Amino acid sequence: MKTRFFYPLFFTQFLGAFNDNLLKNALIIAVIMNAVSVFGFPSDQAVALAGGLFILPFFLFSAIAGEISDKYDKSRVLQAAKILEILVMLFSTWALWIENYDFLMVTLFFMGLQSTFFGPAKFSILPQHLPESQLMTANAWVEAGTFFAILLGTILGGLLISIENGNLFVAGTLLFISILGYLTSLWIPLAPAASPHLVIRKNFFAATWQQFRYSLKDRSVFVAMMAGSWFWFVGAFILSLLPVFCLRHLQASEKLITTYLVVFSIGIGVGSFLSSYLSKRFKQMKVVLLGALVMMVSLLALVFCGDQVIVSGCLLFLLSVGAGLYIVPLNTFIQEKSDVKVRSQVIAAYNISNSFFMVLSSLFLMILLALQVSFPIIFLLLSLLSVTVFFLLTKARLQQVHR
Repeated sequence: MKTRFFYPLFFTQFLGAFNDNLLKNALIIAVIMNAVSVFGFPSDQAVALAGGLFILPFFLFSAIAGEISDKYDKSRVLQAAKILEILVMLFSTWALWIENYDFLMVTLFFMGLQSTFFGPAKFSILPQHLPESQLMTANAWVEAGTFFAILLGTILGGLLISIENGNLFVAGTLLFISILGYLTSLWIPLAPAASPHLVIRKNFFAATWQQFRYSLKDRSVFVAMMAGSWFWFVGAFILSLLPVFCLRHLQASEKLITTYLVVFSIGIGVGSFLSSYLSKRFKQMKVVLLGALVMMVSLLALVFCGDQVIVSGCLLFLLSVGAGLYIVPLNTFIQEKSDVKVRSQVIAAYNISNSFFMVLSSLFLMILLALQVSFPIIFLLLSLLSVTVFFLLTKARLQQVHR
């Protein structure tokens, strides 16, 4: 955090994640509070539509984003993405002013588009600027910072939109943060192109397939990508489940939902920094397996103790610590082992895989809730799936791969 090779990037990505979630949560709460329809969809379906519109660009444009990050200076790509964010926030300010929720939904798509182009450059620039010995710590900061930004943006979005003239406060905050994020991006040092002669493919499917082929060249990288996507499956599943779990199962108020979100975010941060500490003493993939084991045990314990507020909160914290232990070494491993000439494209393929798993988790949860499956059974199913992932990780012998 003391070097210019890291702190401008950290604050740039922190402010971006904050803005994404402030806009998304403010829009969702406004739609629910006002019971408005969006594009003809009722408010409850519009909430699901919001999540889908935000994640859709990751499927459509991640391949191109990866190629652009390899072809051009990554610091310039990041700055261009922040300029796009300012333009999107100007549009969202106008939409908030006239209270047009259809237009606000469109801004969510473009915020997702901005994040799509920001992601590959953000992760591939770290090994270009930092020595291998600092990558774990840098990824720990990024992961912890991202979840704190998500938490703060989600909470503030809900608070601001609920007050009088909340639309204007939300609009002003979004615009201010986007400009601040662009200014911090100007401090990111240059990161020369890894493949300046790369030809950008126009065919989305061909580009995506080629990038997955790059990841398949090293089996350990591909397995690490699939293992990392499981983190986002569990994370998206738990964060979507928490409001329903607190209100229906624990019979608690909205305050407990916020408390659990805080607990989850703090746990991710603790696990992230703990993984950095442990990886200095053990191989990275052994730390991954430890994190997977902690997640598996926590989910299994929730099956039997999930009806007690304090106990379930402690288990949620333990689950998130395990998640932090699990994901940071995986991200670092992918950065280190990917071919430098196509690193951004491998990370783009990783983003597509993460998005796919997040969509799967949402569909899985919707089916379980529609079938009125009890919460202990839901946690049991998730823990059994985690056992499967733990077994596959062990079988893949990732723990034998040296740093």
